[in-house]
Amino acid sequence: MIISLRGTSGSGKSHLVREVKRRYARSKPVYATGRRKPLYVLHGRSEDGKCLVVPGHYEIANGGVDTLSTLDEAYNIARWADSCGHHVLMEGKNMSDGCGQVAALCVEGREVRVVHLDVSVEQCVASVRQRGHKISESSIRRTDAKVRREMERFTCRKFAGDRTECLAKVLEWLGLSE
Repeated sequence: MIISLRGTSGSGKSHLVREVKRRYARSKPVYATGRRKPLYVLHGRSEDGKCLVVPGHYEIANGGVDTLSTLDEAYNIARWADSCGHHVLMEGKNMSDGCGQVAALCVEGREVRVVHLDVSVEQCVASVRQRGHKISESSIRRTDAKVRREMERFTCRKFAGDRTECLAKVLEWLGLSE
């Protein structure tokens, strides 16, 4: 299963991934030749016996696919991991830049689920400011509107909720106990 986390900057996507990751007993960063930061992180098996692959890394505040060279690289990792029978958890602000690649995964017959962290713009702005980022409020509002429009276009299984609800749904989908 491939889970794509969607949401505005500051909605809690990276935090959700970190919460999921800590429920796995062990992890192994995997590097590509010449890279100093992980290409993806392979996490130990869950209750359903599957590993979790998280493209990118989280050694910085804006983690996930945003740490990779291209968005195509993230989707290629997702395809490989899914083909190997692993679960995949993808997130990053670049994930909010379109739904074409997720739609392509669905057309390929992959089990894809999309989660929208439906957090108010005001909460997102406060979170972004707390981290010291200088993204303008108008930019955050535009991204929020775009994510909401795109959520309507997804035909795969999807879920929207606040941070707590989204974490619970992702854990349920991954077969992890709360």
